[in-house]
Amino acid sequence: MNKSRTSLVGLALAGLLSACHSNPEPKPAQDAWGPQPALPVVDGTAAFSLGAADAYVNVMPTAARMPAFPALETQAGKVRGYVADLSGQPLAGAHLGLRSSVYYASALATTDSNGYYEIPAPVGAVSFYATGISRPYDQGQAVMGLCPADNDGAGFVSDGGKVKNFVLLSYGPGAPDQLSLHPSFESSYFGGALSFSYGIEDYASPPSYLPPSATIEVQLAPDGPGLFGETRTFTIRKEVGNVRTQFGVLNIPVGKYRLTARLQDGRALRMTEVGPRVGIYPHFGLKNSAAPGAASVLFTPTPGFEPSMAVPYAGNWRAVDIRLELP
Repeated sequence: MNKSRTSLVGLALAGLLSACHSNPEPKPAQDAWGPQPALPVVDGTAAFSLGAADAYVNVMPTAARMPAFPALETQAGKVRGYVADLSGQPLAGAHLGLRSSVYYASALATTDSNGYYEIPAPVGAVSFYATGISRPYDQGQAVMGLCPADNDGAGFVSDGGKVKNFVLLSYGPGAPDQLSLHPSFESSYFGGALSFSYGIEDYASPPSYLPPSATIEVQLAPDGPGLFGETRTFTIRKEVGNVRTQFGVLNIPVGKYRLTARLQDGRALRMTEVGPRVGIYPHFGLKNSAAPGAASVLFTPTPGFEPSMAVPYAGNWRAVDIRLELP
């Protein structure tokens, strides 16, 4: 090979190596986050009335607006994006897991200090199997689920790459298919939930059971601002009747609340937390309920879950189960 031909080959190789090194997009800079829209204002009061046959109420029927994310270009073979809270603050330490339809391959990434993650996408049709983060909640730590910012939880083909951003919410609807099939499930929303049960008075019932002609009135008053500053008070009135013996209050903005319960004639109701999650957490659930009619309540995450186990498109809150009785 002559000298001129050798030089041409060398230049070609150098150009190829230079192109290979210039292809990867540089890691997004810390200042890539721009101005954010104002947080939604959730204040004042809201009242709801349930008939004897009604099983639940969604107290936040509208979804929260999404923050503004830095722009990213799609890269073939990679799924990447950002995770932020509702205020647009990037979140470090969020876990995002992908799985593939081919050989059940999976991959997991954790966001950096700028809220950025990047996953080499497994071959085939892929979907997220985990989107979660552990965050301080009052005096404890709770695993919370994340919402896709485009409100699309469907799978996709990995070949072309994908940009997928996620948001930590305090309320809002979850996956549309789950919500349409199970609107009374707490897992269909990103907000917290309460489930109330009671006995109905008859000729042989104990005196703690409620008269069928009565109306229950429960009120949730924020004990300080919620996860993103929410201060709305909720009042729910429920006719007892003879149809059912429980009802749910769903999609409550995540925070700490002062809960009161009485009959509409003024008689206070004793509240007792019941069910399989009683005593699992030292800080969450119903607290300080010794006196009839009033207690403090914190919503309960799924026991034993790690961020890498948080189900996609769900808030990971389980209803606090409360028994209502006359003292």
